[in-house]
Amino acid sequence: MECTVFDPNMNDAWELAEKMGPPPEIPPTLDNKERRTRFALELDSTFAGILIRNLSENQKSLWLQKVDEVASKFTSEQSSDKRINCSLRLWAGVLTGAKIVALETRAGPVTPENRRKASTEMQERSRRDPIFRAGLEVATRFKELRGQAYSLEGVLPGSPIFGR
Repeated sequence: MECTVFDPNMNDAWELAEKMGPPPEIPPTLDNKERRTRFALELDSTFAGILIRNLSENQKSLWLQKVDEVASKFTSEQSSDKRINCSLRLWAGVLTGAKIVALETRAGPVTPENRRKASTEMQERSRRDPIFRAGLEVATRFKELRGQAYSLEGVLPGSPIFGR
């Protein structure tokens, strides 16, 4: 069975952000990659046990308030809507990158070919969305802070996953 790095929550988060409007500017407080990574780690806790597509509108509204509470600690210079939009895009980028470089996911081993294919698919999104790209840039640090092994074998040269 070929492993996929696709996770519906990452895509649903990004699509929800798209419905909120275009990517806002990355706030200066998230220019620092270490701070951005720590934000993603804390933000990830709001996604625990949540499957976005299964939330009612009321549940989604309550969950987005939690996302905003976490985000306000890191990006207080933005309005609530922009913080949420930025948070969803950043989280989707970080987790997409983390899945791409993972040695395995719940679906099974992630091969160099899986990484090549997935990083190719994410290139266009990262070109159009600087916040998603900023998330990809810190995916390996996210894995390190979680104590998880990863591999860059198969990731396209020049990919933002290399931290550039």
